[in-house]
Amino acid sequence: MDPVTAAIDVSVFSQLPSELIVKILDIAAASSKHTALALCLVCSWTHKLAHRRLLDTIAVSTLPQTEAFLRAFQNPCSDLSAVRHMWLAHEVREDCMPGRLPNLAHLAITPYSLYYSLWENDSPTPPHPRPIPSIAAPNGTLRLTLIPSSFTAYALVRILEVVSVSSAPALLNSVTHLSYALFREEAYIAMMLRSQVLQVLPVFPRLTHLAVAWPHNSRLKRERLDAFCAGTAALRVVVLVMAPRARAEYVKEDPAFPESLHERYPHAYVVDDLPGEPVDVWLEEVRGGDSIWNRAVR
Repeated sequence: MDPVTAAIDVSVFSQLPSELIVKILDIAAASSKHTALALCLVCSWTHKLAHRRLLDTIAVSTLPQTEAFLRAFQNPCSDLSAVRHMWLAHEVREDCMPGRLPNLAHLAITPYSLYYSLWENDSPTPPHPRPIPSIAAPNGTLRLTLIPSSFTAYALVRILEVVSVSSAPALLNSVTHLSYALFREEAYIAMMLRSQVLQVLPVFPRLTHLAVAWPHNSRLKRERLDAFCAGTAALRVVVLVMAPRARAEYVKEDPAFPESLHERYPHAYVVDDLPGEPVDVWLEEVRGGDSIWNRAVR
């Protein structure tokens, strides 16, 4: 662009109402990380605007990323209110701070990291662990996605044990949607469905929606499927995420499946598993993509 044209464009832009300029730049910052980073370098007020967009969705998967995230957000000047969606895949035995993010709407975290973000220690006997102070936004609701890890079963049992003898932290009280949809190890999924999944439900008193990955190679019998749906009857929606192979096996027994399942258990829905890396599937959903909950009830 030649200097004269550039000067004209700047002149026209400067004549716009300030509210419209802010709106345009906010849309630009939300359009891409590259644009948001560029706006951070323009001036102090565009930095503040773009910085909030950069913090809106955070995906942390490795130990170095986790350490950098914790260092940055333990700074008293950090804008914790800007974070609305957070993915924390690396297991750490310390507070990952989800309970201090007042506007958090979506959280994906391993049960191990979740436990150590809620309680100060791991004492199995009295005195039981003290809850880490957390922030509960007024009428706030949280969609919680559990990321599978080697300590999932242990951490869920510990959470259940501690909540059974003390009040649940505010973060657990705010969970309305709980998802195990990213669990993909066959034997582990089957074990979880037989044990922890239903046992842990009382930990989340406001829970209305539950999603679980359903095994296909280690297929559970139809009686087990029906029993699971019956055990979740108090929920508004339970979503069974099935691979085509698993669905086909149930259809062999019942040609009307999955419609027959939904007819018997109106809160139960079956959806297809989505391909791709778990973090990419999650990011697509929280950024306005087709969520598992929307796909279920369509």
